[in-house]
Amino acid sequence: MTSSQMMLFGGGPPPVTFVGRAISQYTTSNQVFGLGIAGDTSGNMYTAGYNQTTNRVLIASFSSSGGYNWQRQLAPASVSVIGMDYRSITIDASNNIYVAFWVRNAGGTIDTGFLVKYNSAGTIQWQRQLTATSNNVTTQEVYIEPGGANVYVCGSCVVSGNQAFHVVKYNSSGALQWQRQLTGGTSNTTYDIHVDSSSNVYLAGQTNRGTASFDGYIAKYNSSGTLQWQRQFTYSTFQGAITSITTDSSLNVYAAASNPVTMMWKLTSAGATTFQQQNNGYYLPYRGFVCDSTNVFGNTYIGTNDNLVSAISTSTGAVTWMNRFTQASVIFGGAAFGSAGYLLVTSRGVSGSDVYGGHFRVPTNGANTGAGSISASPINTVYSVAPNTGTITSTSFTNSAGAHTDAAGSLTSATSSLTDSAASNGNNTATF
Repeated sequence: MTSSQMMLFGGGPPPVTFVGRAISQYTTSNQVFGLGIAGDTSGNMYTAGYNQTTNRVLIASFSSSGGYNWQRQLAPASVSVIGMDYRSITIDASNNIYVAFWVRNAGGTIDTGFLVKYNSAGTIQWQRQLTATSNNVTTQEVYIEPGGANVYVCGSCVVSGNQAFHVVKYNSSGALQWQRQLTGGTSNTTYDIHVDSSSNVYLAGQTNRGTASFDGYIAKYNSSGTLQWQRQFTYSTFQGAITSITTDSSLNVYAAASNPVTMMWKLTSAGATTFQQQNNGYYLPYRGFVCDSTNVFGNTYIGTNDNLVSAISTSTGAVTWMNRFTQASVIFGGAAFGSAGYLLVTSRGVSGSDVYGGHFRVPTNGANTGAGSISASPINTVYSVAPNTGTITSTSFTNSAGAHTDAAGSLTSATSSLTDSAASNGNNTATF
């Protein structure tokens, strides 16, 4: 292991000139969560989250300076729980926005998955729902095929009494193209989806190994829905899941996991391990993976619940830079590329009884890794940016062939009728 792998920042170049970051926050007296994020080439940000107090799904467009372009909300009927994850929103080449989430009914007995498309002005185009006879479907992540011709959603569903992975492909008009499911054991949970430049589809999640033991799991399909390979990652004390996955231009695969350590893998396009490493704290990123030609970017949180944004070298696995956003009870969120040279990151924070969503624009070169702060009145939240230190080590996870059963999915896709309306969440912006 090189010295640069041992040092999270010190082994790299010094911080470059301060260039500033824009921050935007939902500020409201309600419990508002910011989760997924996407960006266009003009510097606009698009975010997805939900208001836990009013049971509304929130979709918003922000300008490059953090001000609202528009905001919308979706009102499911008879809802007790709304669920979405950190890749719950994506954008195509025409700036159409796709949002994925699931809703549990008021009785707590039925879970329904949803996919909704808006245009760039915030006008709803179509909406679909996924249901099953088992009454248990989650639609957690959404991803646009390069070129924007098709959209994929993933999640979990119950098959013959056991929880299975599922993936569904729609075209841009909302017509179902195909669906697949993977079954094996009693509990499989999907956490992320990625589509590479050759339109291969990757699912990432966890599968049960025993009563309380779980392994990380990755499956690769081609654009026609034919299974290419599946891999299972095993370690004696591992109880977690693979929560993020992405690829580079050479179709190498990067995946990450957590619990009780943070983990990261680089795999070949055939699923063989190139490198794997771990950190015994929460320093390696394991949410919101995106990749350029030299780095994988993502975020995590550390013991104080600070949001930690990282760039990891695609060639060596060494940490190129890290930014640490400090504030009590900040929880990490999603990540995406914005306009040239910028990474977009979400977080959730707490101020008194308020929960709010924060949205950051971070230079991909790690600029201003040194001190900086902003006072985000009116909720008096203070974010500071600082480098972090820690140690990365190699590890001995076993990468073996998965043995789950691949079959055509049997979810029912239908037009849904969620109520779409304008939203009016407050917003605070600042630049530092």
